[in-house]
Amino acid sequence: MDIKFVCLDSIDFENNKVINRQVNVTDAQEYVETLVNKILNTDKKREYERKTASLTMDKIHEIVDLYLSINQAASTIEAQNSNTENNLNYYSNITNLISEKLLQEQLAAEEKYKHLTKIQKGSLVQALIDHNNKIIYLSCLIEHATFIDEDDLKYKIGLPSSDKATLKSCMVYHADNGDVENIFLTDTRTKFTEYWYDGFLDVREKRSDKTNTTEAFKTIRRVINDSLSLSSKSDCTILNNSLNVVFTQGGSFTFSDCLDFLFNDYAPQNPNLDLTDLRNKIEKKAEKSNKFDTVFNIDNSDIKHLLQNTKYTVTDNIELKLKNPKKNLKDYIYSTKLEDNEEKVLIIRNINEDTYSRFLIQDNE
Repeated sequence: MDIKFVCLDSIDFENNKVINRQVNVTDAQEYVETLVNKILNTDKKREYERKTASLTMDKIHEIVDLYLSINQAASTIEAQNSNTENNLNYYSNITNLISEKLLQEQLAAEEKYKHLTKIQKGSLVQALIDHNNKIIYLSCLIEHATFIDEDDLKYKIGLPSSDKATLKSCMVYHADNGDVENIFLTDTRTKFTEYWYDGFLDVREKRSDKTNTTEAFKTIRRVINDSLSLSSKSDCTILNNSLNVVFTQGGSFTFSDCLDFLFNDYAPQNPNLDLTDLRNKIEKKAEKSNKFDTVFNIDNSDIKHLLQNTKYTVTDNIELKLKNPKKNLKDYIYSTKLEDNEEKVLIIRNINEDTYSRFLIQDNE
């Protein structure tokens, strides 16, 4: 990872000002690298795309264009002599405009939501990074934390360690010609903050919650079915039922949490089933297809018919339909064989009283 430049601005919206902090790239290397690795490796990110008008994205594009033009001319003596100070000043002028934009959006959000919540103070880290043949522009708002200075034992405010920071981030990936390839946002809070993505960055979600829900459900289910429908039908049924539970409950969805729910406490019916391998297959399929984000809010309106109408043929004249799935399937339905003649039967526990009475048929022969 090669950090080309980094800047740090304290966003003091209470006093309506941006305070630039002097940062040396060498000194900041470890902090920024840890920060970037945390963001790159999180499974709680969502892809966005720029709106037609986006001041922040335009300014980021200016910085990347400058870096690329410098890079292309770096072999000339003239470029080497003129690059360093002038270019850093130019970077700083643009990053200041970006920080000012964030300040104005925080002021507006504070005014809009003052009766509900308080905007947390923080600092904006901006960095231009060359990583794995990709040019990445990082914008990361880190909430300030309170700590005790060991020299005077007084409470002070500052940046927390990068692995414990509460933050919002934006990673803009560029091709080697400067074109934007991807924009990913993360937020350590449960919900993505509106003033951050809609006001400051001027970006919108690339995929709707409905699209994410449908694609995530179908991708996971397809891997389960392809892997188990022939080799382990009971495991296939149980895991599909658990998957239905996740997408029926609604709320916030995180890909890794979903897989934890499916596999962490699961004891396979087939002792030869490798759950780690199955989980890896799902993760690889999701990454390769890139059809859904790893965090979103479930909107199951397009898949309700799949969640609430799982049907099974019991006999030629009996069909079983599962509605409103619950996780522990065996707690209310399972099949077995009778001891005396090994006849295959289906056991349904705690059935409706009226249904029980209707089928309380004695063998009087």
